[in-house]
Amino acid sequence: MASNNAVTVARYWGDVWSKGDLGVAEEIFDLNFRDHDPNSPWVKPDREGMIEKVLAYRTAMPDLTVTVDRQVEAGDQVVSYWKVYGTHNGEALGLAPTGKSIEVEGISLLTLENGKLVEQIIAWDGLGFMRQLGLLPKVCDRNHLLAPAFSPGAREIRRRPATGQQAIG
Repeated sequence: MASNNAVTVARYWGDVWSKGDLGVAEEIFDLNFRDHDPNSPWVKPDREGMIEKVLAYRTAMPDLTVTVDRQVEAGDQVVSYWKVYGTHNGEALGLAPTGKSIEVEGISLLTLENGKLVEQIIAWDGLGFMRQLGLLPKVCDRNHLLAPAFSPGAREIRRRPATGQQAIG
């Protein structure tokens, strides 16, 4: 049986993020909630800022869905390893819709008191998010550790498919 904290965190990912239910956000965020998100410096790190962040991302990607792949609970803290999927079909975050789909992963350390979220410390792939939207050049892929466009005049480093060893060319 899931603990009260696990139920609250499930509502956070499912109702707030995946469904955009801001009424649930008002219910489960403590009045003194703090959000630590270095990828979103434009967001106030408090309860109202968190609600604005959810609204901004869901406006940009109305089909946004979060899946929690792994989760661990210890006392008043829950750690979730999650993935977000969505299509950038809405104007938000200063960007016109691109129509591009994204898949971004991250980890959140959530602290709860009396059944409410009081803090989130989050690390997620903001750089990958921007690349997937086409806002940054792709500088590497599986076969190229350093793309020529990244550093003019630099030699390209490739992986040899059979051995996995590096070849400089």
